[in-house]
Amino acid sequence: MNVIQRAGFVEFTSLFFAGIFFVIYPVANPDYEAYSVIYSTAELGGDWEVFYIYLNHLFRDAGFTYDQFRLLILLFSLTALSLLLSRLKPLIQPKRVFSIYSLVMAIGLVVFVLEYFVIRIRAGFSIGMFMWALYFLNRKSWYKELMALVMLVLAYFTHQFTASMLIVFVFIPWAFTLYGKSSKLKKYVYMGLLIFVTFGCLYYLNSAYAVRGENLFSPLNPVRAMSLTLIPLAIYCISSAEAELRPELFSGLYMFHPLFVRLYMFFTVGLAIMWLLGLTNESGEAIVRVFTLFSFPAILALRLRGVFVEAKIPTFILLSNALFFVYSLKGV
Repeated sequence: MNVIQRAGFVEFTSLFFAGIFFVIYPVANPDYEAYSVIYSTAELGGDWEVFYIYLNHLFRDAGFTYDQFRLLILLFSLTALSLLLSRLKPLIQPKRVFSIYSLVMAIGLVVFVLEYFVIRIRAGFSIGMFMWALYFLNRKSWYKELMALVMLVLAYFTHQFTASMLIVFVFIPWAFTLYGKSSKLKKYVYMGLLIFVTFGCLYYLNSAYAVRGENLFSPLNPVRAMSLTLIPLAIYCISSAEAELRPELFSGLYMFHPLFVRLYMFFTVGLAIMWLLGLTNESGEAIVRVFTLFSFPAILALRLRGVFVEAKIPTFILLSNALFFVYSLKGV
């Protein structure tokens, strides 16, 4: 009961029943066969993301089936997410179990688990280790921070692209909440860093999308573009106080939410500029896949705020990503 209380009733039950459901009723998905082939043929030295291949090789030789391997990834990642959420105490405690907050959080968690821990398991396993890293980092002791570093390295050698993006989307604002005192200098350093990483990441995504495969060669369609640029910009203009850095009101991890919102808005503006200039005519789908990773920090930010009214941007991210992802499964 203590674990449920600390993780949050809505969060814990959503993860618990999502785990049971996806174990009993595996979702047919286009990635199943591809990952199954990797599992049955994986050999050491034949892949640049060596840790994932090593685990495939290890578990296969130990007699585990591919479905058992997938189940272990699911349990590993669900445990990490549950424990991480248990470390995050909401700024405003929800007064009711059933509310808009609980609905948004439940939808966000279930879809996130489905997308990354059931379907895109290689990226999901990397995310799971990244969650363990954040959990250990939050404990503030040198040996646990060493464990956090080990988890980050393993996450990188499981799925380098995902780990690299999460370092930007999650680790940077997370680190700025944990280390150093709030000051104008820290604020200016963070803003300067956001300009650098936004330009660098979007430039890389637009120039290196071909590496991800021809199935990602497609323009950013108008509906997607609106949902990733104009709509969040409009929400931000209405509720810009959400991103104010006010150390007199928020301290520690509670600063994660405004820091994350600012980072997301930088990426939104950068993507809008690229779209208007016609730079996403072929890299659109690759960029969309990267933006779905924002669901993870959005879950953390919403959890830290405790009510959706105080977290409109994370709420929008979770609901829009869930809507588009479920729509993408219609042909499966």
